[in-house]
Parts: sequence; structure tokens; C-alpha cells
Amino acid sequence: MPDKKKGRKMSNLGIVFACLSWVVLPIVFRPVAVILGLKGYFLGDEKRGIIAVVLGVAFSVASAVTAMVMIS
Repeated sequence: MPDKKKGRKMSNLGIVFACLSWVVLPIVFRPVAVILGLKGYFLGDEKRGIIAVVLGVAFSVASAVTAMVMIS
């Protein structure tokens, strides 16, 4: 069984990077959030790992939609 503490750390970092990506370097922090969320998920923290992945993807989609609206 994987170490859930390490998975929790990765998942929490993924959530922090997803939230931080709204303000600083979104092109870098969103993929990092998804990767850390997946790593947390596979290390035993399923719930928060999925939350980090969903936040990273949702923020990316919201950012793309916002950019398209601003451009048009």
C-alpha cells in the first residue's frame, strides 16, 4: 500500500498550484497541478488527487474560454 502521507502532500501541492495559477504563470502551474494531482492519486490520496486534477483542468478550460471572449 502506498504511503498516504506522501500522496496527501502531492495532492495539497496540486491544489495550491491550481489556485496559484490564476495569478502567476498559468501556462506553467496548471500542468504542474494536474501532474501533482495524478501523483497524489496514485500514491494513495484518491479524493484530493482528483480534486487537484479537476481544478487544474477546469481552470485551464475557464482560462481558454475567457481568452476567447476577450479576443472576440
